[in-house]
Amino acid sequence: LVHSLLFFIGGMFFWTFLEYLLHRYLFHFTGETQTAQRIHYVLHGVHHHFPRNKNKLFMPPLPGLVLIGILYFIFKFIIGGYVFAFLPGLVTGYLFYVFLHYLIHTIKPPKFLEHVWTHHFMHHHRHSEKCFGVSTKIWDRVFGTMPPKKKNKNSVH
Repeated sequence: LVHSLLFFIGGMFFWTFLEYLLHRYLFHFTGETQTAQRIHYVLHGVHHHFPRNKNKLFMPPLPGLVLIGILYFIFKFIIGGYVFAFLPGLVTGYLFYVFLHYLIHTIKPPKFLEHVWTHHFMHHHRHSEKCFGVSTKIWDRVFGTMPPKKKNKNSVH
């Protein structure tokens, strides 16, 4: 039971890494062909053009189902039967992301979460090449994609 719980939590944490990788390298990939650009637009570009549209906040279901199927086989090979704890953890992490991302684009942030809203809006409105994490900033810190720090108004340069 303890191992299963640890794999479940590991799946939730792995989601944050996968979220970062997908957002940075798949959703912001702009191919040179018109077909690649259309695929990019359907997967993510439409969200940047219409960030307040509740129907355009998430990847279409079919690519998500394909991805979870691929991940199942990869992790079944790596961790065996623990995949049945790991993948539900990953899906739970994804559902947390979905809920948080929906809130970010639809309501005013609660005071204690303003930094999460700010980070994501920096990605949409100021630094589209930064701030790829929605659920957490950990991977933006690790991979150097945090936005530039605000300059102190009182500092002398």
